[in-house]
Amino acid sequence: ASGGKDSSWDWADPSDAVRTAVAEAQRRVGVVPESGQAADTAAQLTTTVMNPYNDEEWGDLGDAYAAAGDPTAASACWAVALLRDEYDQEWIDHRPDTRLIVDFLLSRGILLDDGLVGDLGRAAENRGNADASRQLFDLAWALDPADPEWLDMNKGRQIPDAYASTIAAARASEARRQRTAVLADALGALRTDPAMAYNWSNAGNQALTVNDTAIAMRLIGMAHIMDPTGGWSAQYPGAYTDPADAAEAVRLVGITDDEAVGRLAKDLDSRSRDEAAASLFALALELDPDDPEWRAEVERAGSGGGGVHWILLLVSPVGVVAASLYGAYLGRARRRKLGLGDRSKKTRKESWKMEFPPIKEKLAAGWQLGDQPADATGTT
Repeated sequence: ASGGKDSSWDWADPSDAVRTAVAEAQRRVGVVPESGQAADTAAQLTTTVMNPYNDEEWGDLGDAYAAAGDPTAASACWAVALLRDEYDQEWIDHRPDTRLIVDFLLSRGILLDDGLVGDLGRAAENRGNADASRQLFDLAWALDPADPEWLDMNKGRQIPDAYASTIAAARASEARRQRTAVLADALGALRTDPAMAYNWSNAGNQALTVNDTAIAMRLIGMAHIMDPTGGWSAQYPGAYTDPADAAEAVRLVGITDDEAVGRLAKDLDSRSRDEAAASLFALALELDPDDPEWRAEVERAGSGGGGVHWILLLVSPVGVVAASLYGAYLGRARRRKLGLGDRSKKTRKESWKMEFPPIKEKLAAGWQLGDQPADATGTT
């Protein structure tokens, strides 16, 4: 993974694709995640790609790039906005360079559709922007070399050699962005109904498609917590999430509403998932320390003899160290109970890596999602 980390990622180290998908899933439901100008620009790019004929979206994207200090990209976006609505005075006043459009589309791996690009070429031609229209028509032809319209337009010419490798790279980038968008969809469904085991498993599957095996295993591990009889461990060797880490899994996927967290905790409590429920009640109280319901639930969990009196300390700065030490003790005790051995904080990351090779080997060997390996050794 790359990029800076904040407190919400302490439990794990997700890839940029997962971070982007979580932020997108939050935005779709009106939650504005903490982000900088780069993240805001990426979000606007996603919105613009979903509405490629909307000049206002292109204009907003140009504004975002301008604010981020990228005048070339800003001019390219304003140029597209102008070609979408050549009478809009706002785009005219920017005096954008339509010759920048092709390089922008290829560098971002977006709108790689010959029909959309061809429409821009015709708009540029109508405006008398000969150089831009030629570039756009060439790109449209390179995107679909067999299209009769482009073949007829380019009789006696060859597709420029420079486009071949550039388009291949751009299409790979577009595919990655599409997989991230599908992951955002899965996370959106998970936010809607986090009590459904399938939603955790599906989000884990999509995390695999963006090559974040570590996060996938944690998400699928939550499916096992929700439904221990679902066969998740057999289908995904290495998938494990400690019930005491349920709150961190919920935090990871961007669920920050105390009521939503509390509902999930109640659901797990009703199914005797005591350790996971206690973890989530503590998170709900952390998110809203003034809510008497969550405080009562935490106190009830603590008085039930389950050894979780320390949960109340989570909302008190004085108790952070004590809670962390006790939580580590419980984690080691549980791992010994499960026959997993001790795992110190110092070696935790390495131990997780050791749990993941079986599924990585199967993916490398062409295993498709949904296949159920017989064991974790690589044999089927």
